[in-house]
Amino acid sequence: ATSTPQGISPITQSTTKDATPTAVATVAATATAGLMGQQYIDSARMASAVNTTTAQPTQLTNVFKIRQPIFVTFSLHPKVSGGAVCLLWYLNQKPFSHYSFAVDGATQSAYSYAYAGGAGAGSVEIYWASTTACLDTSLAQVVNFTVEP
Repeated sequence: ATSTPQGISPITQSTTKDATPTAVATVAATATAGLMGQQYIDSARMASAVNTTTAQPTQLTNVFKIRQPIFVTFSLHPKVSGGAVCLLWYLNQKPFSHYSFAVDGATQSAYSYAYAGGAGAGSVEIYWASTTACLDTSLAQVVNFTVEP
C-alpha cells in the first residue's frame, strides 16, 4: 500500500537565526553503518529542493548557503504499528534545533528542513523512537553538510 509522505518543518531551538544541518559527504545516498535504528530509517540524503508530494529530493547537494532551505530526505520502515522520528540538528558542533514527528506502520518517504543562520559544518542525527517524546531513541542516520556564506 502506498502512503502519503511525511513533510516536516523543524522548529529552531536557539538564539541563532534559523539554523539547520544535514547532509552526506557525497551527493549520493550513503548508509550509516552499524546503527541500531537503521532498520527503521535509511537512505538519508541532503537536498536543496524536495518534491513535497513524494518526499523525494529533486536537487541533491551537501553544500548550502546561509538562509537557504536545507532538506534531509529519508525512507521509513517502521516494522511495528508506529513510532516516531526524532531529528537533532547541529551547526559547528553545537545543537540548534530539534524536531520529532509520529509515523504510522507503513513504509514511506519523509523529509525535514531548516535554515542555517550562519556558515560552517553541520549535521543532523536522525533517530527512531517509540513516541515523539524521544526518550528511547535508537540512532539511525547521521548526515553531514556545509553552509557557506
